[in-house]
Amino acid sequence: QVKKVGNKILTKENIYYVPSEGIWVAIRFSHVLDENLERDMEEILVTKQKLCDKVFKPTKSFGPLVTSRGVRIGDSIDKVIKTYGAPSVSIEVGRDKIFSALDEDLKLKKGRVLRYLSNRPDDLLFAEFYFDERGLHSLLISISE
Repeated sequence: QVKKVGNKILTKENIYYVPSEGIWVAIRFSHVLDENLERDMEEILVTKQKLCDKVFKPTKSFGPLVTSRGVRIGDSIDKVIKTYGAPSVSIEVGRDKIFSALDEDLKLKKGRVLRYLSNRPDDLLFAEFYFDERGLHSLLISISE
C-alpha cells in the first residue's frame, strides 16, 4: 500500500496476513529516498486487527513471530513487564490524553498501551505493546519520529 498526499508519497508498506498465527504484519518504509532511490524500513506492526484481505499472504515464512526475548501476540501484560521491565509510558486507551502510535494506527477504543523508549537520547527506536482484555493484541516496533 502507498499513502499519498497529492503526488507526494508519505509511506509505503507491505501488509500480509499470516494464517498460521491468525495475525497481520505490516512492514512500513520511510518516505525519504536515499541516493539509490531506496527507502528505509521504519516500522514493523504485528496485530490481531485486520489490516488487509486474508488473500495477501507472504510467499516466504516469517518464521516465529516473537520478540528477541520471547514475547508474542496473546501474552499477558505481566509477562511483558516481567520481560522488559517497567514501561517508559503506560497509557489507558480512551482515558489518558497521551499520544500512542498504535492508538493512532488502529483507532483503539479501550485497553492499555505500554511504550518502551531507548535509553539513548539520540535514538528514535521505541516499541509499543497494546493489550485488550485477552492479552497482547498488537506490537509496534518503530524508528520513526
